[in-house]
Amino acid sequence: MSRAIVYQAIGFLVIITIIGCGPEPIILPDENGQPSRFGVIIEDVGVTDVTINWENSEDPEGDIISYSVYLGYSNKYNSDLPTSVTISGLEQETLYWGRVFAKDSKGGKTVTTFHFTTLKP
Repeated sequence: MSRAIVYQAIGFLVIITIIGCGPEPIILPDENGQPSRFGVIIEDVGVTDVTINWENSEDPEGDIISYSVYLGYSNKYNSDLPTSVTISGLEQETLYWGRVFAKDSKGGKTVTTFHFTTLKP
């Protein structure tokens, strides 16, 4: 009977050792919130140019936010100013639409759309 107790004790220790040496627990990263919604203001619409302004977006975690402006499907404009861009070389009397993206440093993003029509000369 004493051998049975020894074998049970050894078996118990082996199981505890195997369980205790399992993989490290998985720690999920904190969820990243998106930047807040923001408005876009179209100013100074001309015959072939426009100035697009937008409000600052706030990030819930305080991450740095960068902005990108897209006109149509593929024309991307970057700005030296944090909340404004002037686009020139547009066609006169043409309806344009676009999007301003606010993106935080962890990949969260928010988009606001806009449209305008250039003037007749």
